[in-house]
Amino acid sequence: MLGCVMPPRQRWSAKKTGIFFVVLAFLGMGMLGGSWWYGSHTAPKVDAARGVAMDKGREFFRTVPLPSGSTLYSPLQEELSTYSRGPLHGVKTHITWHTEYNAPGTFEEGLRHFETVLTQQGWQRREVRVPSVLQQEWARPPFILTIGDRGFWQYPPSHRFSLMLQWDWNFE
Repeated sequence: MLGCVMPPRQRWSAKKTGIFFVVLAFLGMGMLGGSWWYGSHTAPKVDAARGVAMDKGREFFRTVPLPSGSTLYSPLQEELSTYSRGPLHGVKTHITWHTEYNAPGTFEEGLRHFETVLTQQGWQRREVRVPSVLQQEWARPPFILTIGDRGFWQYPPSHRFSLMLQWDWNFE
């Protein structure tokens, strides 16, 4: 045991602990400052994009070719929503438009009509995780269109379908 000398045990001193907390405080302030900077510089961009999207969304519903004989069941509803947390807290970053129509024929016939019309306009069919026979999703960034079945009547053969268009700041 003569040649083996153990080094003294290292302990955290009060000075090292103080330095650790000062560095931690600087990192925290940097993260908060970066988050504030991102939110304050991104919010005007979101507002400008939202204004363009609102015009395009309303234009879509004015010009969408519906199946022949379709009648309006519920008027167009527009809803704006925000993030609840994060640097864009309180900024309206999501718009949803929703309306319903009654149309003669079956829902499948209506889907075939929309498939030809939407592909001509540059929309692409969106595959969802859980496929459904009651709705289809179409995408043309920054929009997602959902066509949903709301009911079928046999006499006379007709159905009700819904159109829901969504815009989100993060959807590209």
